[in-house]
Amino acid sequence: MKHHEVLEKLNIQAHANTQQQSEEYVTEALITFDKVRTLIYDLLVTEAWKNKIFPVVHAAGATKKNSLKVYFMLYHEATIVNLFEIVLFNKDACVACGDAVLDLIDYCSRKLTLLNAWCVIWRQRITNLQAYLLNLDEGQHLSQNKAELDFSIAINTLSLFRYLTDYITDLSLSAMTRILNNNDMICSAVYLIERAPWLKRTSTKEFARFDDGAWKEIPRDELPRLGKVWLVLYNLLIEPECREKYEYTAQRQSVILRLQPYLNETLVDQLPILKDLERHLVELSLMKPPENVDVMKRGLLVEQIPEMYNEITNGVNWKQLAEDHKRTLLGGTDQSIRDTAKSLAAMYDLDEFDSMLEDPKCAKCGHVAMQRCSRCKNEWYCGRVCQVKAWKSHKPACDLLTRPADQ
Repeated sequence: MKHHEVLEKLNIQAHANTQQQSEEYVTEALITFDKVRTLIYDLLVTEAWKNKIFPVVHAAGATKKNSLKVYFMLYHEATIVNLFEIVLFNKDACVACGDAVLDLIDYCSRKLTLLNAWCVIWRQRITNLQAYLLNLDEGQHLSQNKAELDFSIAINTLSLFRYLTDYITDLSLSAMTRILNNNDMICSAVYLIERAPWLKRTSTKEFARFDDGAWKEIPRDELPRLGKVWLVLYNLLIEPECREKYEYTAQRQSVILRLQPYLNETLVDQLPILKDLERHLVELSLMKPPENVDVMKRGLLVEQIPEMYNEITNGVNWKQLAEDHKRTLLGGTDQSIRDTAKSLAAMYDLDEFDSMLEDPKCAKCGHVAMQRCSRCKNEWYCGRVCQVKAWKSHKPACDLLTRPADQ
């Protein structure tokens, strides 16, 4: 938890520097002291914990007693990805990844797959989230939070992927090969354009777009697909070196040409560089790709492979590790849980970063709030009516945060 607290403060500081257009010394320090690879390792460890350990301890009910701590263990992945959104904007940071960039590329590929497979049911649940959460117990609430985090992380990962493609010619040849041919992330991006998981219909039959970590209603004339994905496709399909290395087949050609209906006049006006992509698709439609790629004619290529994730997961007794985590979570005392809650609350009690936050929303109705709970100072309401209605569900958390340390 101390490690998470330090990393979260670095993340907040990095965003503050960017917003204020001041010197980005967090990014510079991570590059200078060769900590970009360390962040990638931390990201992969957290992902492995979420995939291998969390399902076991959650199914056993061990997360119910200390759900707040477990949530921040899940949230740690979001913190690292959010920090990478600032750090990898710098070309030197992408280059500083070294061989670990292959693991980062595979991580991005897994997140693209998650978005392409994202279930419509979850999008409908999020539409009525406030009413839905009232009927959940603590374990179900944690599962819901994990699903929302997974979606938000996957969307934010698109920024990381876009930065990697921006500087793809500065990365190793193995990185380019892994993006283009091993993972075929061009076709994955095309599927994303078609599915558009960042768009949904609201309860009022209008449209909402997932932006800055929240669903926001938008007018119908703002519906064009997410710009990050279009920039990724532009970088990979227009860059001459990528066009030379990409192994076109009839199947890949047919998938890429499915982009043509989406390149409408409105989208090209918003992103003028897509005119080049539009021209390329016309040229591609006239090209006849080979039916079968002869592997023997490619020549000899000594290719690097990702090593970090294999080092993390190979030879681990996940069953025993899950048992250790269950004992740790179940062995926490009420006092330790309260101390954890207070330390996490203090982590975000930073007045100098108030300008970075959006206007608070009422915990009951979701409208802009003007006042908050006078006891815990953590919950916001638009007025006394909503505060009274929400008191029954808010009281346990309020009592926990305001209870004296010796009780």
